[in-house]
Amino acid sequence: MQENISNGYIFISHSHKDIEKVRQIRNDMEDAGFDPLCFYLKCLTDKDEIEGLIKREIDSRELFVYIDSPNSRASDWVKKERDYIDSIGNKKTLTINLELYDSMQDISKILIKGLRVYISYSHSDAYIAFGIANKLKEREFQVLTDYDLMPGENWVDSLTGMIKDASKAGAFIVLLTENSIQSKNVKNEIKYAKSLNSLIIPIVVGDFELPDEFKLLLHDTKLITIKKPNIKDDYLGLKAIETTIDDEDFNNTMEHVAIEIWNATKRKFE
Repeated sequence: MQENISNGYIFISHSHKDIEKVRQIRNDMEDAGFDPLCFYLKCLTDKDEIEGLIKREIDSRELFVYIDSPNSRASDWVKKERDYIDSIGNKKTLTINLELYDSMQDISKILIKGLRVYISYSHSDAYIAFGIANKLKEREFQVLTDYDLMPGENWVDSLTGMIKDASKAGAFIVLLTENSIQSKNVKNEIKYAKSLNSLIIPIVVGDFELPDEFKLLLHDTKLITIKKPNIKDDYLGLKAIETTIDDEDFNNTMEHVAIEIWNATKRKFE
């Protein structure tokens, strides 16, 4: 079972001179399921008290959103908030240009750029794995695979690091095929992802019986099934990384996967 996801606590750093427009952004975030904090502290006069309160609130929030505008650039308080964020260095941050802001979709697109997806697969299915990877990259997800390993790297440390990164801010996708169910590495990667309480998305490709061991491993996840896509011979072997799959069923599935990752992780920023 996946761990409970928090309520997407957000600290909004802004100039009080922009408060009306900033309130609209705050309302859009609330409608999308986030819990934003938008300070307007005219009731407090003690600067030390205000600064302490702001720091405590920033510490308790998962995401720091800076509303960029001429007013915020000229604000001493906004500068202090940004300097504090830089000093602690462990917050996910997002900048929104107030003059260009249109809707929550603008925020969603920026947030998705920070979501990472690890794909576990058998090398015999590389063309399918990279077809999935390239579709997710089109939607601006960061996709991690063993293809990213550099010569001489400790592949165990590197792969576990990638899975950890995806577990913190994204998802672990496992490609289940007649090839991958024979792979000890794929099985071990699933077990490791489960130990991290990752968001696991199993994609079953083709019509075959999943072994009991995999059914047990994935009993608490929803299986997504797609037919085996037709691939041009050009994309087999070393050119698998360039795979483009132009198949309506496949494309619809990838859209569903992207939405599932976004909905499950939009309130979990670490």
